[in-house]
Parts: sequence; structure tokens; C-alpha cells
Amino acid sequence: MADHRYSAFISYSHSADGAFAPALQSGMQQLGRSWRQRRAMEVFRDETGLAVDPNLWGAITTALDSSEWFVLLASPQAAASHWVGQEIEHCVATKGADRILIVLTEGTLSWDDAAEDFSADSDAVHPALRGLLTTAPTIFDLSWARQETDLTLDNVRFRTDIARIVAMIREEPLQQVAEHDARARRRTKAIVRSTLGVLAAATAVAVIAAVAAGVNWRQASVEQSAAEHEAQVALAREFAAESRSAEDPRAALALAVEAYSLAPAAEHRGALLAAISGTGSELVEVPELLPEGRQSADITSSSSTTDGGGRVTLATATGSIAVDLATGGEWMLPGRAHYLAPDGEHAVGADGTVFALGDEGRADPVATIPALGTEPSFTAAGDLLAYRHEGSAGARLIVVDIAGEKVRSVAVPLGSDCAGCSGDASAIAIAPDGSMVAVRIAPAWAETPIRARLSSYAIGGDRLTELASADVAGTGMVRFTDDSSALWARDDGAVLVLAPGTLEPVGEAMSISRAGPLEYAHDALALAPADGCRLPGVVLPPTMATVAELPADLEYTEGGCYDAAQGGSPRWLLGGSWVRTSAGTWPTEAERLLDIACDALGGTVSREDLTEFAAIGHSPTGCSQNTEES
Repeated sequence: MADHRYSAFISYSHSADGAFAPALQSGMQQLGRSWRQRRAMEVFRDETGLAVDPNLWGAITTALDSSEWFVLLASPQAAASHWVGQEIEHCVATKGADRILIVLTEGTLSWDDAAEDFSADSDAVHPALRGLLTTAPTIFDLSWARQETDLTLDNVRFRTDIARIVAMIREEPLQQVAEHDARARRRTKAIVRSTLGVLAAATAVAVIAAVAAGVNWRQASVEQSAAEHEAQVALAREFAAESRSAEDPRAALALAVEAYSLAPAAEHRGALLAAISGTGSELVEVPELLPEGRQSADITSSSSTTDGGGRVTLATATGSIAVDLATGGEWMLPGRAHYLAPDGEHAVGADGTVFALGDEGRADPVATIPALGTEPSFTAAGDLLAYRHEGSAGARLIVVDIAGEKVRSVAVPLGSDCAGCSGDASAIAIAPDGSMVAVRIAPAWAETPIRARLSSYAIGGDRLTELASADVAGTGMVRFTDDSSALWARDDGAVLVLAPGTLEPVGEAMSISRAGPLEYAHDALALAPADGCRLPGVVLPPTMATVAELPADLEYTEGGCYDAAQGGSPRWLLGGSWVRTSAGTWPTEAERLLDIACDALGGTVSREDLTEFAAIGHSPTGCSQNTEES
């Protein structure tokens, strides 16, 4: 609006988010910024904590009144802050509660539909917020972003979350914001490349001074940093491309390491993974995921990573076991198939037996639920799960609460015509916050092209209430975004971005050329199976660009491409920190990938070697600065 000096006012605890708040402000101001602009939007942040001085409250309220949106960084520390409470109250009094945008940085924040308020155990909600809202607010969960390398637009996941926040503030579709940002980056890169080419002999300050005559010294310094950064990113992309095409295993590893060290982004982490699992694999020693004597091919499910460990279930000749990767502890489980909850505390058998994994290898059956017809979809906390059940009356969608004192389940019929439907687990998804569930049904009698029915339901105590239904094409996945605000559904060659309550589009569809279901580690990272002549690959939403192809034990057809019927569907393990295909299992965390590559390279790469590998004169530093991107 024309009468607002700032697009947003950031309210936060300086003790909790002293590093995060500046990164958020910078990201919002820089996303989509053209080379002519100083900032893409104006964002107010109290840089010194002076709001604790009551004499300056007037300055704070002036900034609040001049801001269109109020961005609250929610954390337990912010929830205890008197000054954050005053800022919330002033915002509500002058703008209304609908102008509050919540970013979770630490702690828990969940909505209780029955109470129409935040749940009692939400430790990041400020008392001033309770009772203000009647419907669940949109919460942007950035509690994952705690490291310095997380808090940069070079990190694809951080950039995507910033784009979501900016899209809400500008009231524009996410895809429109992302496309504008991509265009701005391309223009800046082209201008920088042209400028550096024409004035290669000049210093960076002189270059910017010549291009932007009349700009003061400080502005020139900002432009200098931007030019140097863009040139560094461009060089990193060139090294990554050279790594992917290299036939020399040492070259593939060295170039991937240097690409990541120059720009620690997910696309360059993909180059590292591709080099270690592919061309460079003959030089590396990949650590074993499982204790000696256990095979990764036997893994049937896994928990999320916890402190570098986690738990997995393995199929054995006599049944199934759960293994704790940090301690080596094991639990024997009767039956062939068991699925771990994200926290690793419960295992659910295909026959419906729920086990609590206790101390000293005790696996205590604590409940029996209807038998599982598909792999279940769990909430982030692991308290609720959803799956398909085949009974005498036909197929049913089951949602079970295994966290309460008494296990409760609710169900809705899916129709007798679904008796022969695919058992694909990706066709059922429960929202991470447990508020909704979605199911995709393609009847067994469907003709080509297949039309599937997509339905969403609200989860409320003892019932499921249908919210909306829509037709989608083909087969494929359905999933909720990490913050539960949107539903993604495959529709032939696109992934639709839908509002869960209406199934109406709320963003531009994401195009993908690969066939088969995608498996997500989180909103910004997915796996695609083998497809024709393409190996299984790691892809990055929303562009769906393939950043790593992974080896797979597949047979070839007469045409020289892969026979997809032989397998090759990859799988994330331990919340995305490991990845597996039928050919092997590899870590995906950047720090571990760098360690593996640098060990294989003997700890260093000479300038002469790098020049030979890429025909670019550059002093390598990759193996001496292992920074990590999330």
C-alpha cells in the first residue's frame, strides 16, 4: 500500500533469533531484487534491541504503524517477552489479527481445532496471541534453519521458504514470486558477466564505479560484493557441470568438492552425491549405514535422523527386527513387515499390531489396529497414521491415533471398486500437523488415460469430514507441504499445488518430465525413479531440476534403455540423510559427503590438477573448508 513505508515489521526475541532475524530480513529484501534496486521490499527490524527502553516505544509504534504486515518470529523466548507481547497487542489494535504472519524458529506451535486456539502444549505461542484467532493460521516452520549456511539465499530450502513468505506478503502466487526471482538473478548474472568481461583488468570497486557512476562508496561496496558473489556462483555451477561429465574419477570428485565449497547449495551437494555414487565411486570408501552383518537392502522403513543416528526396521528370514544405529540396540518383531514412526518409539506391523520399543530390546505390543493394506503415512510427531485397509466391506481409509491412553481409529469407505487398486503408499497422505488427510483413488476398472479421484478430509476426534474432491490424471503421489498449508498432487506431467480444504490451485503447478511417483525428504528435495534412459535421480522442487543421477542395478532393453520393471525406485532413509537404490546406499549430508571425497583425494587438490580437470585457473580450497548446506 502507498501509505506504508515498510512491507513488514519483524518482531522477535534478540536472545533467541539474533542471527536468524537479520538473515530473514536480508532474504526478504534481496529476493527478486533487480540490479537497479537497493532492496526488493522494505522490512523493519530493530537492530539493537532498543525496544527494551520504554522511552523508545514511540519509535517502535511508529515503525509498526508504517508496516503493512507483522512478522512474528515465534519461539519459547519470544513467548516470554513482554516487549513482543506489546508489539502483538499494538498490531492487533491497529491492523487486526489477519495481518500477523507467524514464522516458527524454535519450540512447538500447533493448532487445536476443537478449542479454536493454539494447543496447550504449544510453548512458542505468546499469551497475547491466545484467543485472537478462530481458524488455524498459516505457520512457516523455519526451525530447521539454525546453521550459518542455512541462513542464506544460496540454500535452496531457505530461498523457497523466503519466497513463500514474500508471496503471502505481496498476495501473489508462489510460482509468480519464484519466477520473478529467477528472472532477476539471470539478469544480474548476465550484467555481472558482461561487466567483468569488459573490465577484467579493473578492480571490482572500479568496475562498479564505472557502471554505476554517481553512486556513493557504500553502494559501490554492496554492488562489488554482489558481483563477486554472482561470479563465484557461476564458477561453482561450471565446476559442477564439469564434474557430472568427467570420466576421470579423481576429476569428478575434485570438481564437485570445489563447486560445493564455492557455493554450498543443494544443486552442488547433488554433484557431490553423483560423483561419490557414480564416477568417483572406485576411489571412495562409503561408511556402512548398518552394523556389520546387516544389509541395507533389507531395510523396510526408518525413523527420522536423531543426533546422527536413528532407527531402521529390517526384514529377516524369520521375521523383522528394529535396529538403533547409534547404540546398536535391537528389537525382535514378529511378522515380516513393520513400519517405524518418525520418532522411532513405535513400530506398526502389517497385521495391525502396534509395538512400543522399550529398553533392553523390549518390544511390547500396546494395541491392535485394522490390518495395513499400504505403508502408513505418519504425522511429523508420529502420533497419527493413515493407510488403506482391505476388509470384507471393501477398501477403507483408516486414521489411527496411537499416542493417547486409548488407541482410537476412524475410517471412511473408499468403495468396493477399489479392491484392486494400487497399494502405493504415496496415494495416501496425512498432514504433518495431523489436521487433515488426503487420498488418491484410481479404480481398478479405470480405462486409459487413468482418471483418479483426489479427496481431502478434516480429522476431528471421532470422525473424518470430507472437505473436497477433484479429478486428477494418471497415477502418482499426493503429499502435504511441511507446514501443512498446501497439498501437492501429481497430475500427469505436473505437480499441482492445491488448498487442502477446497482442492483449488493456490500456486503454479510444477512441471516434471520424469515418470513415476516422487518421494520427498522435504518440500525442497525429492527422488524420482528410473525413467526410460534416465537413472533414478534427486530433483529440486519447484523447478524439478535433476541435480544427481544415482546408479541402479537395472537390466537394459533392446533399445539400450532401462527396464523399469526391474526396479530402481530410490528411497530416502533417516529423514533424507541417506538415500538407497537397488545398487547401494549413500549418505546425503554435505559434511559427510565432503569428508568422503576429501579422504579419497588425499586431503587436497593442487591448482595444477584443478586446471587440468576444468581448464580454469583457480586455487582450490574445497577440502580445507567443509561448510554444510541443509
